[in-house]
Amino acid sequence: MIKAINVQTEERLDLAQRGEGNWLDWMAEQGYLICDRISLGHVCLELYQRDEDGVYALYHPPLLDLSVECLFFNIPDEAGFQELIFLTKKMLFLISFPAGYPSSQQ
Repeated sequence: MIKAINVQTEERLDLAQRGEGNWLDWMAEQGYLICDRISLGHVCLELYQRDEDGVYALYHPPLLDLSVECLFFNIPDEAGFQELIFLTKKMLFLISFPAGYPSSQQ
């Protein structure tokens, strides 16, 4: 299952990864179209937008040791999705370097 979170209402949904009624079908039903992919090294975030109102959605696959896939939808503007991308980058950094900084020792 993919955790889907409405950014404006904080409503949470569980959407299937595959099969009938999966998250991609749900996105299409909601009018979202993919508009960009953001590479973060080991993962690639997918940015979606609805033409009718310009609302965004951001999908990120499991990150390194974390097994949760998330879909943030109903993001009202570019600043909102940019903040989520920043937080994802920060999370990746913290997971990669648990002490907060890369080790200089080998």
